[in-house]
Amino acid sequence: MFFAITLLIIIAAIVLAFFNVTAAWVLLAIPFVFYLTILYVLKRKSYPDIDELSDGANEMIQKHGFYYAMPDGSSDLAGSCGALGLAGIVVAVISCFHGAWWSIAVAVALFAITLYAAQALNPDVYIAPAKRAYHDEVLEWMQTTDLPVRAIFAPESLRSEAERGDANAQNELGVAHGCGMGVIHDHHEAVKWWHKAVEQGHAGAQYNLGCAYLFGEGTIQSWVEARKLLRKAAQQGHAGASETLKQLEP
Repeated sequence: MFFAITLLIIIAAIVLAFFNVTAAWVLLAIPFVFYLTILYVLKRKSYPDIDELSDGANEMIQKHGFYYAMPDGSSDLAGSCGALGLAGIVVAVISCFHGAWWSIAVAVALFAITLYAAQALNPDVYIAPAKRAYHDEVLEWMQTTDLPVRAIFAPESLRSEAERGDANAQNELGVAHGCGMGVIHDHHEAVKWWHKAVEQGHAGAQYNLGCAYLFGEGTIQSWVEARKLLRKAAQQGHAGASETLKQLEP
């Protein structure tokens, strides 16, 4: 979305440069300031350190956590910034024919800043070779971890989805509260969200809530309720529930 809008602004600015150089630069400055503001806000966010990851990988999370939270959106923004930098060069060339040589300095500054912004927004493309291994480590961890990844990188978005009734989000938010990852550590809050997801027949939530009843975490201890929930999860093919039932019912 951002890239399409930026492309329209770039085309308008290039056409405008043939008639009014200053107006063309002002037009390019609008998305430039907008994207820098977004980057500033995103860079101010902090993320929890992940024990399983190396120091270098955790450093990548602190610098580029917003990319790991929304890779498509960050890539779109990065592409928009890169396009702005190239557009500045085109406008500068056109401007020189009008005698506006100062445009060269503006274009160089614009290109340098937008390149920095693109690198920050999309490490998957612009990352330095020395950091590639750490970036790949984070991506691999995200694909294999049982931790609530969305709660770590985008807790507000996860909570919003859960409040709208998304069962997957409700279960994941419960897990996040259960382990205190990205949100406050509160077993009662975890149980509340698992109950909501269980009402929609979510197997993972049935397993998690069953374990909560089994150990009395965030709710009363009830082996009867635990078994009932674990059986429901196992009937839906949840491997963890099946294994737990085997241990409870030898």
